Amino acid sequence: MYIPSQFEESRVEVLHQLIRSHSLGILVTFSTSGMEANHIPFHLTPEPTPFGTLQGHMARANPAWQNINQKIESLVVNIIKRFT
Repeated sequence: MYIPSQFEESRVEVLHQLIRSHSLGILVTFSTSGMEANHIPFHLTPEPTPFGTLQGHMARANPAWQNINQKIESLVVNIIKRFT
């Protein structure tokens, strides 16, 4: 992903705080019918260092959990709420 240098943030502690402050994310997975996106809550633990582990919660009634496959990459997009 292209990130202009003025918007780049590489400090892990700052990125971790951002994730903790905005824990709702979009989980993008691949199914037999194509890409699927689901809004789910995430929790970040700091281990293993340096990047930690991102854990999500999906209801068993949501069929998207069946699309998670350790051999196929998934994508999590952090949602930042901004109110004016």
